[in-house]
Amino acid sequence: MLDRSKKPQTKPFGSLHLPEERCTLLHSGITFHELNHGNGQICKLSMIWNGGTSDVMPREALSLAMQLIREGSPEIPPHIMDDMIDFNGASLSTQVSEHHSSMHLTCLTSRLEHLLPSIFDCITNPEMPENIIQANLRAAAERLTLAQNKVSYRVSRLNAARIMGSSHPDAQTPTVDSIMSLDRRTLLEVEQAICMSSAGLNVFLTGQISDKTRDIVLQNLERYTSKANGTPYPISIIGYRASSPGIEKITVDGSLQSAVNISFPAIDRGHRDYIQLRLAVMALGGYFGSRLMSNIREDKGYTYGISSALMGALNGAYITIQSQQDHAYTDAVIEETMKEIERLRTKPMGKDELERLRAFAMSQLAAVLDTPFDISAYHSLRLTTGVPEGYFKSQQEIINNMTPQSIMETAYCHINPAQARISIASPS
Repeated sequence: MLDRSKKPQTKPFGSLHLPEERCTLLHSGITFHELNHGNGQICKLSMIWNGGTSDVMPREALSLAMQLIREGSPEIPPHIMDDMIDFNGASLSTQVSEHHSSMHLTCLTSRLEHLLPSIFDCITNPEMPENIIQANLRAAAERLTLAQNKVSYRVSRLNAARIMGSSHPDAQTPTVDSIMSLDRRTLLEVEQAICMSSAGLNVFLTGQISDKTRDIVLQNLERYTSKANGTPYPISIIGYRASSPGIEKITVDGSLQSAVNISFPAIDRGHRDYIQLRLAVMALGGYFGSRLMSNIREDKGYTYGISSALMGALNGAYITIQSQQDHAYTDAVIEETMKEIERLRTKPMGKDELERLRAFAMSQLAAVLDTPFDISAYHSLRLTTGVPEGYFKSQQEIINNMTPQSIMETAYCHINPAQARISIASPS
């Protein structure tokens, strides 16, 4: 029986190994990724197309168009499609990022052949019933209206415009009018433009993959490509152009709190210091025992939570620090945050803090290996966020070899307090 009065034994992580995937370029231009891993009778099929919110106009249409794929085709009414997914114990979801749109099917391997023909029919010939479109538009407009009254949303949009540049596609903010003006024709055109471009499509099949399972997927892909076009959807990588440093404020009537976002332009994933900088930002505010949490939450009680992260994407990268607090503490939170940044840049951390940081960073890396689906999702990051080849191994090496001096020097080189963009949303 477990004795909970005794501290459990712990030991450092050993060497972690990321299982490799098998990649095949099909004659249709589709890249087929296979990860034959795991011992469960369940599989996941992910299809990732070129084209995301930075590429598609109107950008408000893309997320909704992808969501509506599962609402059936002329041959499969929405309720039949829903029943088919539920009856087979499957999950079907869609996602949209800067430059990619994706669909993810998780099901028992034995049910794949029953589901794929109908799903590909919905992709190639979606119905998008008018009543369902209108219901989704109203729901999206209501969610936006609610978000516009929250300081967290308002400060995030202000920060996006400042760190990416006000004209950058991903800094544009939707309006209720822009959402409600979408119509069926526009949504169908967007879906077909993205999902009928087979060239450049990446398909990830994960789980216990038999020859039969592989053949089922390839046969359905062949039928799909016979209807699709071979022209890849054009992707436009537009770099961030941050505005001038300083403080900008907006008011949110009726709010009970203030939100603060402090951001800095950052080096991208291709830079040799990127992983080391990620660890420095993690030490600052990337986990519960981080400096910002220990000082501003635990010691001073100014906020329930404050966090920092290094955000790396195809378009660029930036460091962001976020918090919400009573408006009376806003200035103090900013002041203490800048003190912690300066301390990180100029004073080496102690051995205990370094080992806590190392353990946390390694545990995050180990979580990538939790399930075959997590491993496959990590592999897909090379496509969607520009993670370089060998990134997993490089992280291990840098985490194991980091020192107080290396963290301090990296923070000093790449986090300049004079370059802070401080955005505040607060009550009037």
